[in-house]
Amino acid sequence: MGFEIINKLKKEKGITNAQLANMSGITLSTLDKITAGINTNPKLDTLQAICRALGCRLDDFDDTPEKIAPAYTAEALSIAKKYDALDEWGRDAVKGLVNIEYTRCTALESEEEQEDNCIYLPLSEQPASAGTGTYLGPEAFTPIKVISNEKTRRADFCVRVQGDSMEPIYFDGDIVMISKERPGYNGIGLVTLDGCGYIKRIGMGVLESENKKYAPIPLDESVVVNGRAVGILHPDWIIK
Repeated sequence: MGFEIINKLKKEKGITNAQLANMSGITLSTLDKITAGINTNPKLDTLQAICRALGCRLDDFDDTPEKIAPAYTAEALSIAKKYDALDEWGRDAVKGLVNIEYTRCTALESEEEQEDNCIYLPLSEQPASAGTGTYLGPEAFTPIKVISNEKTRRADFCVRVQGDSMEPIYFDGDIVMISKERPGYNGIGLVTLDGCGYIKRIGMGVLESENKKYAPIPLDESVVVNGRAVGILHPDWIIK
């Protein structure tokens, strides 16, 4: 079976399903179903993506073309025989119904795959300043639905930038993804000071701006580092 070959190749290469998902672009949920033998008839482009990631060919999944071809159930074969006995009107009626139901079922499958390929990130309703500082309270976060990819999965929450002190890296209105990891020296992070939130670079004893018209802010014990900036949330990644 194909899933046994995939599992064998994964084991040989020391690859997990999560790693294979990143390598192939296939959702982790879909891969879990395939490798568990639940989805025994994956789409051709799905198999091709897995083959590219594992460095194998479709032919490796089975030895003969007959085994690669889908196996039809006895019920499907019975329906096919009856279809051949129908006249032109009967065949048109069957094809019309099959097309309608096929569209309905594949649409549901696509919606399920899209749902599997998304995550929810909390977005602060208050912006973080890239200027003189704005209040950033912990109570006002709204979950937003975004596409799951390598970058969004690194984030724990998001905050919108207000101001121009971090230009040209972050601009006013950008949504910045934040990881709860502490930024290292010279890294960019989200900090709070006197109840105000800032997106700043962590310098040697100071919080620095990219825009040099803003003076550094002293970094002392009153500054709380909330997390590390991991990139901008691209508008196309937000699912309405």
